[in-house]
Amino acid sequence: MKINKVTDLIYILLASAMLAIGRVYDSRLEVFDFNFSYFFSIPFIFLSILFLSSKIKIYFNDSNKNLIFFYFSIVIITPLLWLVYGTFETDIGTYSGSMDNFINFCFITVLLSLVILKNFHFEDVKKLFLILFLVGLFLSLTSLLSLSELKNGRFEVLGGGPIVFCRWMLISILILFTFPHKGFTILKLGLSLFFFTLALASGSRGPLIAFLITVLVYLSLNFKKIIFYFALIIPLLFIYSNTTDLKKTVYNFGNSKRVFMNFSQHGIKSKSTLSRVDLTKRGFEMICHYPLGVGMGNWQIYSNKIKPYHLVNAKHFYPHNLFLEIFNEYGFISFLLFLFLIIKAFKISFRKMNEYQHHMSMYPMLFYLLIFLFLNSLLSGSLNDSRIMFTVISLLFIKTPLIKKC
Repeated sequence: MKINKVTDLIYILLASAMLAIGRVYDSRLEVFDFNFSYFFSIPFIFLSILFLSSKIKIYFNDSNKNLIFFYFSIVIITPLLWLVYGTFETDIGTYSGSMDNFINFCFITVLLSLVILKNFHFEDVKKLFLILFLVGLFLSLTSLLSLSELKNGRFEVLGGGPIVFCRWMLISILILFTFPHKGFTILKLGLSLFFFTLALASGSRGPLIAFLITVLVYLSLNFKKIIFYFALIIPLLFIYSNTTDLKKTVYNFGNSKRVFMNFSQHGIKSKSTLSRVDLTKRGFEMICHYPLGVGMGNWQIYSNKIKPYHLVNAKHFYPHNLFLEIFNEYGFISFLLFLFLIIKAFKISFRKMNEYQHHMSMYPMLFYLLIFLFLNSLLSGSLNDSRIMFTVISLLFIKTPLIKKC
């Protein structure tokens, strides 16, 4: 970035905080009659506008045009659909209703993406992911101090849910092993086991499934390069999973047993699994009834209107699948733009990862994070919940290569 080093670092710190909080105003961060979300959001918005108003131009190309057009469709279509279908407002848990979600999307996801496209370079990206890793480490430590534990034993992020906590733990592992810095192998392995144990303790299966698929992709593409580490990890995992006391400790830690309940005899009948199936069915029913969308935040209301005799659980405000949410709430035009955007992002990330493989490059980390976050969006994601994925996509579309020549 181009203003000065101190301002740049402050902005990256604020951006990391906003990616973690996910809200411009968060009622959960009220302490002594002061809401700490404003402490981060107001300076973040101010500095974002300051960066965007500089003389540096955003260079549009075929890649970032897909992203800009998608954002533009959401920003334009949403108010038009609200005029037809109205808005739904609430503040329950991690869901804030139509207007708040729109504000959060515009002033966090869109603003940060534009600043990234205009101002970010290799060192800025490096600092961003180092800070995001530290955020994951901080959240892991708060969980151990029982500052982030639910009544049923499932760990959560301060102010967020178990799914978000699990996702942060696994993102931290991916950053550890794909960040362009060699060395500290034993430390990385130890921290990875630590993060993975906490991810299990969250009891959230969606992020873990996405993580395991991402690891399989990583192994298939890098097996020859990592055969030494692979030979080291397998015995550790064997000991980790077969030591009786350790196995029982991990299984009973937090709500780890919830992760494995689908492998039990009646696991597939669990409420959580069946609710996901029901949400998916309702998502497809919404496509048939409302192909043009119903507006941001209105999914639950209009899903219930289709089946008034079988109402959606009060806690389920979206279909837990980003493709379905975009089609249901913003219509088929935004859906197609998002589909083209995802295809373009994967194509570019894979090409750049291979093109710059002989340099110190950010592209391997971005590629595997994109896989993980994309799979998450299919299993438990919403538009605002996918802000880190859109940040990764924005980083892939930066014109200047994110490399440091060796």
